[in-house]
Amino acid sequence: MRYLILSLDGGGARLLLQWTLLKRILGQYPDFLKEVTVFAGTSAGAILASALASGLENEADEIITYENMRKVFERRATYKISSLGGLVKSKYPNRNLRRLLETHLKDATLDQVPRALFIPAFAVNSNHLPPVHGAGKKESYPPGDAVSEEEKQESEQKKLAAQFEHIGAAGASASLQRRCERWHPVFYHNLIDTDDRGVKVVEAVMKSTAAPTYFPLDGNCVDGGVVHNNPSLAMLTHLLALGAAPEEIYILSLGTGEMPRELHVCDDASLGLLKWVTCILDMIMDGNQEAISQSVHQILGNRFHRVEPLLSKDIALDDVSEHAEMMRVANEYDLTETFEWIEWINQ
Repeated sequence: MRYLILSLDGGGARLLLQWTLLKRILGQYPDFLKEVTVFAGTSAGAILASALASGLENEADEIITYENMRKVFERRATYKISSLGGLVKSKYPNRNLRRLLETHLKDATLDQVPRALFIPAFAVNSNHLPPVHGAGKKESYPPGDAVSEEEKQESEQKKLAAQFEHIGAAGASASLQRRCERWHPVFYHNLIDTDDRGVKVVEAVMKSTAAPTYFPLDGNCVDGGVVHNNPSLAMLTHLLALGAAPEEIYILSLGTGEMPRELHVCDDASLGLLKWVTCILDMIMDGNQEAISQSVHQILGNRFHRVEPLLSKDIALDDVSEHAEMMRVANEYDLTETFEWIEWINQ
């Protein structure tokens, strides 16, 4: 059996670039999304992954727009003053993001999403909101009633669940319990019939997009990008734990643009808090997604394909003003190797 994962990095407003790249791929291969087994997304990538897994491909253009990104990274003058420009509170409130998600994803829970979905987040303590135990649980797979019975029988997700039905929720929860007195990564998904399938998709995405300093915590969770800004490795290890063989797994990993970032310091510089605070979050997210790409490639070889255009300038997570540059880079990026990879996996 083949498992095809579409892995979507986080990147804030650079989600515009990522979606443009994917639309170009879909323009060449209109049925590509039908072949995807699991949609994995971190932070902003979780927004797109959730829309696609929910069958909202046609609505993605309405969700991922310049105007919506501008609203997400919008703050009133009173908030800017009360937060001291982001010094004592998050730089932005998250109400516009939540409103956007609820408009399109509604109240759907993970078990009601018709395709397999995987969203990393990071709990800052042991008090993060637990899954809604038993809420909306179903015995069949794929979850939800959004597809016909015939389609259910044919879906990759049902085959996945049938193959791994011996995996129970107890083992997964036990591993988290051993670490519950410290911060730790959490993963929201509907791959197997566990209690977290009753969590609302909007809540999972809100947790995964709660970028430190940019947005408030959500349910004691912050942006999954602090550990898995590229969700490829987390998704890969989950599939391996469920019993999939490495040679069965293929990953198309879409980034949000690689930037020319580095610290211009002498080789023995002693840097304090003021120097590090301006770059540490970007360094963590950039560093872990690069390390993850290298690790996954070591495991899967050519079955892992990374699409990461090089940006000519540093575009911050909240810099919506550079949308024209994002579009230019995404539309000019050479996808020849990507198209060849898709042809190769379909041989």
